[in-house]
Amino acid sequence: MKGAIINVEPPEGRPTYRDSSYDRFWAAAQDLDVPITLHIITGRVPDPILYFHTAKEHEDTPRAMLAVWDEIGRVLANEFIFGGVLDRFPRLKLVTSEYEVSWIPSFMFRIDQMQDDFSPRLPLPRLALRASDYMRTRVFHGLIDDPYAAVNIPLVGVDQILWGSDFPHVRSIGLDTHDRLAKMFETLTPGDQAKIVGGSAARLYNI
Repeated sequence: MKGAIINVEPPEGRPTYRDSSYDRFWAAAQDLDVPITLHIITGRVPDPILYFHTAKEHEDTPRAMLAVWDEIGRVLANEFIFGGVLDRFPRLKLVTSEYEVSWIPSFMFRIDQMQDDFSPRLPLPRLALRASDYMRTRVFHGLIDDPYAAVNIPLVGVDQILWGSDFPHVRSIGLDTHDRLAKMFETLTPGDQAKIVGGSAARLYNI
């Protein structure tokens, strides 16, 4: 087993991931060098594609879709970064799956803003690293077809980016994979392209 997947957030009524009751799990993942994946639509926000059925429910589809995409940032910030999980377990590796890349630079700006500007007014814990550095060194980011990926990857760090086709799911880029990848990553060096499409995954999972 090279990796494990858990819910983006535990079910309602369960402790959040910063709770010490999960520490044995984080410690085992760290000691075994098993990356932990947080996959989209496994949290507490209902995916309207799967769970909305009535016309009334679908009136909130745009709000719900944005909430599905935004859920991962709230969990990373509240539980793993400011919640202290990544400080308590400095070799724990997280993977965010199918959230793409373009949201990350803005998110890093906001968590640094909380750490730098708002900490005198908010009871935020002191972190071992700059808040955004957890995203650059401890969290790996999965993408499929983000059209702005190449622009944002240098801001995040190419070593943290993992491309996957998701074939044959609806999110898949189809059978013209090579052409689509060539276009999506054309501004990146061949070495960086090689990392994104396989090298970084091989390193992360010790393949």
